[in-house]
Amino acid sequence: MKRDFIEYLSRFVGKGSAVLDVGCGSGEFLRELVELTGARGMGVDPYSPERGEGDLEFRSLPAERIGELKGKFDLVYTVHSLHHFRDVEKFLKGALDVLEDEGQLVIIDWIKGADTGVPEDYFTLEEVVGLMEKAGFGIQEKYIVGDSFVVRGRKKA
Repeated sequence: MKRDFIEYLSRFVGKGSAVLDVGCGSGEFLRELVELTGARGMGVDPYSPERGEGDLEFRSLPAERIGELKGKFDLVYTVHSLHHFRDVEKFLKGALDVLEDEGQLVIIDWIKGADTGVPEDYFTLEEVVGLMEKAGFGIQEKYIVGDSFVVRGRKKA
């Protein structure tokens, strides 16, 4: 499944594109995406040590503060992290602030009711679509795959 998500995200970036992974954890997902596409990547996570690794940069930053980042990104994404964010609306506003005009936001997370073995509260697909639309995103694509959902949006003109 992880490889499928990386290949999906790779459709939206190429060599020289700027990518932001929000809730990156160890950065493994971002590393693979950058290696596959030739993009430049930044990962943010409140528990990530700040460091640079070639075309990768990691910052210790919660999702709600991505609007403070300098620069713009062609793709902002989060994989199985949204349910950990303290203020999803603030995260979405920050994503709008750091996205290029034609940039895209992709949210992949466990769907409400998923049995992940961890007692956490997840969103429904409809809840995330509603939050994104309210924040100013036009929904480009939404679907469920296994125990996860994928929502892709762009800034509304």
